[in-house]
Amino acid sequence: MRTLLSTFLLLTCLLQTPVMAQMADQDATFTNYFRRETDWTAGDATISIPLPGNKVLWLFGDSHIDGYQAADTSLPCQFQVRNAAMVQEKSHPDSMITLLGPGPNRTLFKLYSPEPPHHYFWPGHGYATADTVYIFLNRYRDTVEIINNDSVPKKYFLGTYLAKMTLPNLELAGIVALPDRAGIVFGRWVLLPVESNYAFIYGNRLESSGGLLVWKPYVARVLSSNPLGPWQFRTASGWSTNPQSAVTLCPAYGVSPGFSVCQRSGRFYLFTQENGYLECGKGRKIYAIGGMSTPWGVFSERVVIYTIDNEYDEKYLMTYNTYAHPEWTNNAKLLLSYNVNDKYDKTAPNICPSQCTPGQPDRMNADTYRPKFIRVPWSDLINGTPPSVQGGASNNRNAPGDNLLELRCSPNPAKDFVEVSVSLETQTSVRIDILDLTGRLLHQEPEEVREAGYQRWQIVVEQWPAGIYLLRVRAGGQESVRRLIRQ
Repeated sequence: MRTLLSTFLLLTCLLQTPVMAQMADQDATFTNYFRRETDWTAGDATISIPLPGNKVLWLFGDSHIDGYQAADTSLPCQFQVRNAAMVQEKSHPDSMITLLGPGPNRTLFKLYSPEPPHHYFWPGHGYATADTVYIFLNRYRDTVEIINNDSVPKKYFLGTYLAKMTLPNLELAGIVALPDRAGIVFGRWVLLPVESNYAFIYGNRLESSGGLLVWKPYVARVLSSNPLGPWQFRTASGWSTNPQSAVTLCPAYGVSPGFSVCQRSGRFYLFTQENGYLECGKGRKIYAIGGMSTPWGVFSERVVIYTIDNEYDEKYLMTYNTYAHPEWTNNAKLLLSYNVNDKYDKTAPNICPSQCTPGQPDRMNADTYRPKFIRVPWSDLINGTPPSVQGGASNNRNAPGDNLLELRCSPNPAKDFVEVSVSLETQTSVRIDILDLTGRLLHQEPEEVREAGYQRWQIVVEQWPAGIYLLRVRAGGQESVRRLIRQ
């Protein structure tokens, strides 16, 4: 009787599917501003710089220009430019002007025209002062290497540059290379604190921590009127002109490749995202760390403010690049953005939506490559209010208290087979059970020890009767359950 009651309660939870209340809420209005059908139509990065005259400059990385097809809300799989920008009027936020470069290749920021093959800039952050906008750019070169007789794409970082655009016409006045500063990629974010003549330039560097490579944040300062002047780097005891003396702002945690630092009520907060290593379904948590009394922290108190839940075709998208947009604070709520992206992974084609699988129509849903926006109340961050657990509408997620593992099953509904994937933080033993709605065990995968990371199993279901089953995974003392539908 107890077993039947427990199973009934579990099934009730799964069918009702409560969801975790979040500190931040989606901002559908702002997201819709970027659902454009002409000029810039999709892209990533989504970095904003406030300009004089009540305007905002938006910077993007790989971007689609035109190409939108209204009949199926699609874009070509291949983007057209490596970077682009838009100018937004704050009084008319739905109206934007796209900025592109000259020539047949309309990429905005170029070192040469034309660029050498496979060389390009991705934008960092920047700031406006007097009659100039300064923008940090990261330069890369793409290549392909043969590893174990397989072609593996590689990306090489070539250095950080600083672009100068004149106001008010935003004409590109030049791009200059910056010196290497102890391998730290500066320009990820720029903060101009209230009542300060300094621009605080934030960067990060890949370092080994606990057997993993993580991005550790650093900060330098320079007079905002002359970013090419002498820089000072934050050390353990003060400031130094030697970048080798710089210390991390966040000893306890790593940050994502892009991150932000904002000021509110005399306190400073760092916003970042769980590093998903550009894998679909990973890195969905957005964090706030702080608030500290200085722009250099030390940042140590971390809280999850949002867990990204964007899917396409019942599969998680790749999510990355959380950035803050403090110039758009409304009703004491801070605006943040993050990027989504579909991709084709030939080693695991069922993990991502993989709309651009070779041999398929060369188009994708436009919204799977457009930025999404959320808002978080500053009062919750300042007062340290944690998110609470509440009920919600069905979204086919695990129930609260049962969401201890990152568990996926696809396709679902299934016909011939289902691929089960679990994200493991450490090496551990994994057990997979499939039960019917009475709690009776119908199928069990052999229990085995698996390494940390995404682990996958393929289970044949073609002989099962059509209906609803319960997929249960236990690993390292944790458990998650999902509904599995056999067509």
